[in-house]
Formats: sequence, structure tokens, C-alpha cells
Amino acid sequence: MKRILFPFLFIWLSALCFAQNGKISVIELRNGSVIRGVILDSQPGTVKIQTADKSVFVYNDDEVISVKNTDESFRVSGPDGKGPKPGFRGFLDLGISQWIIGTGTSPIELEASLGYQVSKKVYVGGGTGVHFRTPFSILDGFNPGYFDFIIPVFADIRVDFIDNSLSPFLNLRLGYEFPTKEAVEEIGAGFYANPMVGVRFYAGKLPLNASIGYTYRQITAPDNWFNQCAEVTVKIGIEF
Repeated sequence: MKRILFPFLFIWLSALCFAQNGKISVIELRNGSVIRGVILDSQPGTVKIQTADKSVFVYNDDEVISVKNTDESFRVSGPDGKGPKPGFRGFLDLGISQWIIGTGTSPIELEASLGYQVSKKVYVGGGTGVHFRTPFSILDGFNPGYFDFIIPVFADIRVDFIDNSLSPFLNLRLGYEFPTKEAVEEIGAGFYANPMVGVRFYAGKLPLNASIGYTYRQITAPDNWFNQCAEVTVKIGIEF
């Protein structure tokens, strides 16, 4: 039970970060300057704002002409702001896999990754999730006997090839999988690898990712004929 609760807590915290993603405000000053950033505090007489380079400024009311809110965010730039900017970045992904070698199921995958955009093109982070092994297989139909969970913990590296709101990307997740009690005899704990290729795009102002790739699961259960499970995986996700 604790193994299941941990990834759900991680995913919930990721969703909370997405919900609390700070929006950009624009402050017009009487000296002609325009300051763009996230409002940290607003008290009678003063306003505190943090800009994209993490600088913090405090202005008195008599210095300010207007304060306007926008729907933009520093963490993920919009269609006019091109690609992602350096700073905190996270992903929530939903996927489904079809086995090629190994166990005859089509796992449904829910994963979260949190990390840092170290440059305009490179993201480094880590994450976890829950892979539900269901009785259903895309190619083989219903397969009685399967319904358990696998918990992956992984390092996450991603490269966005173009500094644009529409960009192809390469994503690699490497780590280790921990089966729940029900899956120990079938799979066992083992190495996990998930290289993916995809495209980043926008639905309105919401950044989305669609990808396809390969999932490798090491099988260590002594009673299983296979020593690996290979799957084709398709994912759709949001980022923040």
C-alpha cells in the first residue's frame, strides 16, 4: 500500500504545482518603465514583483500607473514566447503500452516528472508514477488474471530541438521498477527504460506533449519464461 501511495502523492504534488503556476503581471511605472513578473505581495501602498531573472522589486503606489494581469507564465512560454525558458519545469503524462515481448497486457501509465530546464533545449529531472497492468490487451483482447501495479522511479532527460512553441523532442527516462505484491511473481523488480520521440504544441495557451516510443522492463521473477518485456508506448501530457 505504501508503494502505491508514494507515486500518487508525487503526482498530486505535481498537479498542485501546475494549479499554482504563477501568472505574469505587467506594472507600468511613472518613469516610463514597464516591469513584467509575478506579483509576490501586494499591500496598501506597495507592490512586490519578481521578474524572469529572479530579481525582486518593491514599488510604492506613487511610482505606479497601472498593474495588469495576464494569462502568461514564466515556466512555459506561449505561442508568442517561443520555447521553454530556463527554470523549474514539470510534466504530467498519461500513456498506454502494447506488449511486443513478454507479458500479454497493455499497461495504462500515469507518470509525473519534476526538474529544471537548464537551457532553452535541455531539461533534467526525475519522477515516478503508477503503471496499471489490466486484463485488457490492445491486440489480444481480454486476458483474465492480470490486474496489478508497477511503480517506476526514474531519471528524466529531455531535449526540445527547436526554440519554438511547436517543437519535436527526444525524451529518455531511465530507472527501476518496483512491483506491488500481486506483480512480484509475474515480473519482479527490475531495470526500466523508456525512450520517446514526440512533439510539443499548444491547445490555446495550454502546453501539451504527444509522443511515441519504446518501453523496456527487466523481468526478474524466477518463474517467468521471459527476462524482459518490450512494449510500444503512446503518451499525451501537459507541462507546467
